[in-house]
Amino acid sequence: MTLIVFSLGQKINSDFNVLLRNLSELSQNQLTSEQAKSWVTPHLKALRLEAYYVESSSKYQALLNDVLPIDNGLDKVLRAFNQQFNLNVDYDAFLEKWNEMCRISPEKLGELQHELHLLDQSESVQMLLVTHTNHYHLRFILDQIRNFDPAMAQKINIFDQARSNRSSKVLMVSSMHTQQIDHSDMLEKVLRDLNVGIDEKIACFHNAIELKIPVNLSYHNPGKTMQHAHALIQSLKPIHPAKQKLVMSLGEIVRQDRRKAMALFLPLIPEERISALMLFLKDAEHSWIKSFKEGAMTEEAFDAQMIADIKDCTGVELSVETFNSIWAAMNPSFEEVVATLMTLNVDELRQQGYELKIVSYTNLKDIRHWQQELEKNDQAYVLHKGHLVGFSGFELVCSYQVKQNKHQLFRSCVEKRPHSPTFSFASTDGASPVWYITSAPSTHSDVCDINAIEGIEVKADWDGQTSLSTWLATHSSPESLAAII
Repeated sequence: MTLIVFSLGQKINSDFNVLLRNLSELSQNQLTSEQAKSWVTPHLKALRLEAYYVESSSKYQALLNDVLPIDNGLDKVLRAFNQQFNLNVDYDAFLEKWNEMCRISPEKLGELQHELHLLDQSESVQMLLVTHTNHYHLRFILDQIRNFDPAMAQKINIFDQARSNRSSKVLMVSSMHTQQIDHSDMLEKVLRDLNVGIDEKIACFHNAIELKIPVNLSYHNPGKTMQHAHALIQSLKPIHPAKQKLVMSLGEIVRQDRRKAMALFLPLIPEERISALMLFLKDAEHSWIKSFKEGAMTEEAFDAQMIADIKDCTGVELSVETFNSIWAAMNPSFEEVVATLMTLNVDELRQQGYELKIVSYTNLKDIRHWQQELEKNDQAYVLHKGHLVGFSGFELVCSYQVKQNKHQLFRSCVEKRPHSPTFSFASTDGASPVWYITSAPSTHSDVCDINAIEGIEVKADWDGQTSLSTWLATHSSPESLAAII
């Protein structure tokens, strides 16, 4: 089972400011929006935990329209509002203004309808919607969904510990039903109830979720218009297992230029000490930098060691900020790599029977920079325990995360089981060798070392400009191509 997690607010784009403006209007401008926020916040907290009962007698399903508050908490809020501001607002008018912040656009309703249609095509996927809303907003939301598509509303069930939840295609996890305000606590409670194991994958599009229980959860960037979330749901449809696994180094896409870093570094160093600095940097590549890349040093320890050693050999003491800015200068911007990235079309590769894993003998600083570039440019990426483990639909395995040297890292690519909990890879039978795709010539020493690993076959001289699937079609043996087709 794969679980995909959203907050309800991501699906409906609720706007709290609408409620504040409406309360100000109902108060006949006795309240500013800021004062309305202070007034309504404690009432909202109480409503989010309001007791409820389930009217339905169904043993296996509790639909949202079957859930009713034991007491009408909103009526109490209205009485307090009228009393404090000496008003006589009636309940229906107050309810209408209260609910207006949750009005769903036709576009959002259409998106949800499309997503549920995609979910229906995969038996092993369940959507969880977490929310700390209240009964009145929730019922208003459901009414809009029901009016738009009655069949869609029937697929949305509430989490209730007394009932079966596993069969629900869409499970609503609310503060009222879990008696938890925090989204993370809500999700933990429902995952325990569902008996979700470590082998089940959870794709979370809500960036405030942090779980303390041992589950296989990754954060996925949904995109500014939820486009990456829609793409993931689309990709969860049943597909044929890939017949050929490909491996590529991240350096083929994200090419560093050390000259840019040195251009910032050298003006800070006395000319007579530059030779000593160059010798130190060469040695550091096989000591501190190597340890940092293999996860044997923390970033803080690496920074302190490098800064201290640079001072010893040059007499110049860099601040951590200066050291990091110099280090970052060698990393490219997204605009500098987008052309190469566009040649790796994940859907095109899948359709032709390929799956591609990106590996990198690298460190936390460089991967953080790449993650920031992806974020700034609204690109798809995946985090697991705070570390980047995928982007653009591809799995990423980094040496510092798995604590492996370069040989071990590439050797692990032959194994069937991936290191990272992403959703891009179908299983492979391991019968055919893994193809290592590189732009370097086959005679390059690093390429020769990789080619010597049993189970890996090098495909060299990719130009980085031709579509990878097109290039593979012309650089594969007839026997290999026939096996894929």
